[in-house]
Amino acid sequence: MKKIWCPFWSYRIVEIEEWLSAMALEGYHIKKINMLTRFFYFEEGMKQELSYRIGFDKGDHPLSMALDNDGWKEVCKSHSWYVLANEKTLEQVKTVPIREGIVTHYRKIKDVYSVLLFFVIAMSISPLFLVFDLLFNKDNVIIEKSPMWIVMIAIWIFIWMLPTYTLIKIKKSTKLLVKNEIVKPIYYRNKKAHVVMKLRFGWIYAPDKMVTWLESMEAKGYHLYRMNKLGIFYFEKGVPRKVSYFADCQNTTPQSYFDMHKEAGWKLIYTSSLMFSKWSIWSQLYQAERPTLYSDRSELLQHGRRVMLTHLLLFVPVIALYIYFMVQHINFALTSGNREVLDATVLILGLASIMYSMFVIKSLLYYRRLKLTEI
Repeated sequence: MKKIWCPFWSYRIVEIEEWLSAMALEGYHIKKINMLTRFFYFEEGMKQELSYRIGFDKGDHPLSMALDNDGWKEVCKSHSWYVLANEKTLEQVKTVPIREGIVTHYRKIKDVYSVLLFFVIAMSISPLFLVFDLLFNKDNVIIEKSPMWIVMIAIWIFIWMLPTYTLIKIKKSTKLLVKNEIVKPIYYRNKKAHVVMKLRFGWIYAPDKMVTWLESMEAKGYHLYRMNKLGIFYFEKGVPRKVSYFADCQNTTPQSYFDMHKEAGWKLIYTSSLMFSKWSIWSQLYQAERPTLYSDRSELLQHGRRVMLTHLLLFVPVIALYIYFMVQHINFALTSGNREVLDATVLILGLASIMYSMFVIKSLLYYRRLKLTEI
């Protein structure tokens, strides 16, 4: 039995599959994966050309009849992860396991590490100001030499690097897994038409107002044909028309989500995978009755609650931290008599707290408007 350590193998699925095939050519066949220690265990045998596919499923994952008939066999299983092997080459097989389970798993990990990275950045602001204060005002500060400084710096670098590295690897691996399935809006534009750009900062905190604005722009003859993550909307001038818009926020957006709405006649204008939520903007032309993405009131309220809770959980702890940092800075300035950097520090933390508070209030008001609105 041969064992090989692969610490971040689950973020390199395609690479690991190719590696397993290379090991099989050398006569080593995968038999076990230890999820705790991250060791792969191989059994030596006959050199063989095999194709591998790794899957993820929290429940039971029996092979479908199509996969079984196409030669796929389960050779290894560890918790929710499993490995399938096939004696055929990938060019010869007609059916391959779907990647949706892994992609969904990646999205959950991405959300966790994105939250962690966000809080690391938020918590780094005040210490950075303190470091600058120490560097430029050494006369008022006594620095004690200690080996623990190295330990603290190493821990801080690790806290920064772990979520950053994980998010980069997940993004790269996801692109490889779904390179032929990535859902993107298709932009069509009349090159002769006059183009107008509008900035709508923070639209995700009041999506209903943004939708009303887009529909009013359409009524004036300005057709939205694309937008970007910065909140810049691109319109082309044309004839007035009736268009229904909806900005939808979901925790996960599998392929079936896009297929379902497209079959119902909706056109995807914009989709993004933000740190903590997945936003999609849909539109549909109509003549008489205005169509709605959510025809059920409970689903609409659930959507509003999701938007509100996401922003509450995200910004309220940060606001509390910033207020705490401001109090600490004020106390430090008053006790040490050093007020040179106080104004800038408190100003930046104060403005950030006000901005995040506005986002929270907007999200609360959005949910309140939905509760008062009848479909």
